Amino acid sequence: MFFRKKYLRDKVNKEFGIKRDNIELEENVSLYYEDCINNSESNYIDDDTWDDLEMDEVFLKINHTYSFIGEQYLYKKLHFPLEKNIDIEEHIKAYSENEELRLDVSEKLAGIGKSYYDYMLIDVLRDMNYWQMKNGWQYRVLQLTLFGFLIAAMITGNPLFLFLSIINAVSNLVIYVFVKGNYEQLMFSTGSVKAIVAFSQFIDNDKRLKIMYHSDELDGTIADLKIISRKMIAIQTRQSYMATGDLSGILIMYIYGVLLFDVIALEKVVRLLSRELDKVIKLYELVGRIDTEISIASYRKSVVGYTVPEYTQKRHVIMEQMRHPLLDKAVENDVDMTGNILVTGTNASGKSTYMKGVAINIILAQTINTALCSRISLPRIMVITSMSLRDDIVSGQSYYMKEILQVKRIIDADNDNVPIFTVVDEIFKGTNSKERVAAAYAVLSYMNKLNLMVMIATHDMELIDMLKEMYECYCFNSKIKNGKIYFDYKLYKGVNKLSNAIALMELMNYPKEIVDKAREMV
Repeated sequence: MFFRKKYLRDKVNKEFGIKRDNIELEENVSLYYEDCINNSESNYIDDDTWDDLEMDEVFLKINHTYSFIGEQYLYKKLHFPLEKNIDIEEHIKAYSENEELRLDVSEKLAGIGKSYYDYMLIDVLRDMNYWQMKNGWQYRVLQLTLFGFLIAAMITGNPLFLFLSIINAVSNLVIYVFVKGNYEQLMFSTGSVKAIVAFSQFIDNDKRLKIMYHSDELDGTIADLKIISRKMIAIQTRQSYMATGDLSGILIMYIYGVLLFDVIALEKVVRLLSRELDKVIKLYELVGRIDTEISIASYRKSVVGYTVPEYTQKRHVIMEQMRHPLLDKAVENDVDMTGNILVTGTNASGKSTYMKGVAINIILAQTINTALCSRISLPRIMVITSMSLRDDIVSGQSYYMKEILQVKRIIDADNDNVPIFTVVDEIFKGTNSKERVAAAYAVLSYMNKLNLMVMIATHDMELIDMLKEMYECYCFNSKIKNGKIYFDYKLYKGVNKLSNAIALMELMNYPKEIVDKAREMV
């Protein structure tokens, strides 16, 4: 125990503030988020926007959590930018400045760990009705009759009672094997409940944390869940014998199985969990919140420069020296947006990266109170994008069909309560130029009347001329010199009417005949 405690403490101390690279996304990390959207009417970042902005990669950069609960809570948190962050900055500051406090808490969180089955806990908890054992009283009857037959056989010496004892024991063993097989996921997943209760007891016994999280209300919750914790420890201890191959342990496990002790204990655990479900979820969220706050403190230390958001009631977004979170050597750019913005520029000049960086930082500012800027000021705002589209062969949707559906969902999301920041990259490029310009102008002029803050990138000069009275124009530039193309990735006021499409073909060593013919056609 001492060596494990020392190992965990050294581990969390060494990892704090270190960049997280080459980490794979846990396949079940989204289960808590999915549970939240099923039980909430709150606005959340939809899957299309999440994928457009490569938010899985952003999450992995920020994910410095030590427990599966913290990892799931952080993943969910990044989806809900409109949720209020109560006391978050005070807590992050406490973990950043008080190393002893941070190490104490992180060590306990690392003790919870990130086992595969643990990630399914939230699904198991939400589906406790499925795990209910019908006619649980029958197991107690079978247990009592076995004891009765054994006692009768010993007292009377009658072989009939011995025979009945064997029949009873075999029946009990069959029931035990059946229950063990069908309830294995439940046993593994709910085993982490004991770790949650133990962590909550640690909070309740620590004066520093009790003040931070106002945990007086935890007293009754922890007491109610201790019995579940004790029973799960006993069941899982015996289950572990099978994995270790310890013969005496396996024998004990089957003796308990024949006597139905573990089946009856598991039936009681299910009943108690069903009754105390709200309390378990409450503790789950508290553990996740604490782990997430330490993760944010660690992430901040791992980056060069960040800021906390300033909130305004005005529909005005300001970012100074904004950087894209996924780029280690990102070029800094500013944002000053009160209306809608139209971005032009040559291919590969940085338009999409810039727009994604703005959208991601809006999300991070509101969710983890951290943006990669020197200053950020914004209202509470939702984010919806339409960027990385492709044909969907399975559903039979063409590129253009997907485009118009994506843009329609942005229009449908308009409301008077919360402005929506939306990014659209090359609108309606899946159709012919004549209809593209007409449809794009109709949509973008309509969006200008809504409670949207639109940032759109386009190469259509005709569309730019039609919208320049409604949209502010900014651009990115590039230069070709001595057979090489140079980008500074800086945003400028105005319109870039130049094109580098054919020049890029030439630089990529396309046949001269193709390049010359393309220039001739232009």
